[in-house]
Amino acid sequence: MSTALPLPGEMSRRRFLGTAAIGAVAAPMSLAGMARPTMAAEPAGRAPASNARPLLLKRGCVLTLDRAVGDFENADVLVEKGKIVAVKPGITAPNAEVIDASRTIVMPGFVDTHRHIWEGILRNVLPDGSLGDYFRVVTGTLGPAYRPEDVYAGNLVSALGAIDAGVTTILDWSHIQNTPEHTDSAVQALRDSGVRAVFGYGSPQLGPPNKWWEDTRHKYPEDMRRLRKQYFSSEDQLLTLALAGVPFPTDIALSSWKVARDVGARITVHVGVGQFGKRADVQKLARRAP
Repeated sequence: MSTALPLPGEMSRRRFLGTAAIGAVAAPMSLAGMARPTMAAEPAGRAPASNARPLLLKRGCVLTLDRAVGDFENADVLVEKGKIVAVKPGITAPNAEVIDASRTIVMPGFVDTHRHIWEGILRNVLPDGSLGDYFRVVTGTLGPAYRPEDVYAGNLVSALGAIDAGVTTILDWSHIQNTPEHTDSAVQALRDSGVRAVFGYGSPQLGPPNKWWEDTRHKYPEDMRRLRKQYFSSEDQLLTLALAGVPFPTDIALSSWKVARDVGARITVHVGVGQFGKRADVQKLARRAP
């Protein structure tokens, strides 16, 4: 999906995005509608029904960022069945829903490669906090108190806020998998938002000292096998799966990375945060990895 930016003096991006979801210009992408805030049986982020009306953006300043397609001072964008099928001036599509994009810029959305979006409802909790404060308050106190419905609210607020700001693709580094229900709520909120996202399945927040590998309340990392089958069986959907891997303890990290490899999921990890970076955990993993 893309965002539409108003030229000076014209309608706001919020109003434009509130009118309709816009398809990507540079490459075909699926569009997703809003769903009820309950767990759905179908795979997350599936493409719209084939009988959905085409979408035609008219008379926009189109920046495709694709040399093969080019940029246009004034052109139309036609979306059919969730795919961009034409970008050029003067497109005619009698059955399409038409959006007047004149005096706006139509372009691909931005990509956020790392965001803990479950924390979206905690904004302004620590405006002047240090990294130590964050560990103490957010991951040490608030994270363990999170209910599945809190995860849903945080993910939904963050995803919609990202879309409103022109960010239409997110890597959600989701280290709030306290129970499988927390995980289901996180996935559902991403799906309901309509954002394109990589869901980074991360470790729980169970309170100090958070030795989650000694706890039985969660299913990390083995629950990743269920997620692959239930929500992420296809790579051709708005939501895809990755492991938000821990770098230590080394043996625990390697076991979770093995599960990710078993289910064919990519791995993303914090290379080093503050003093933790001096321990060279990722380098240790590289030496130990098979």
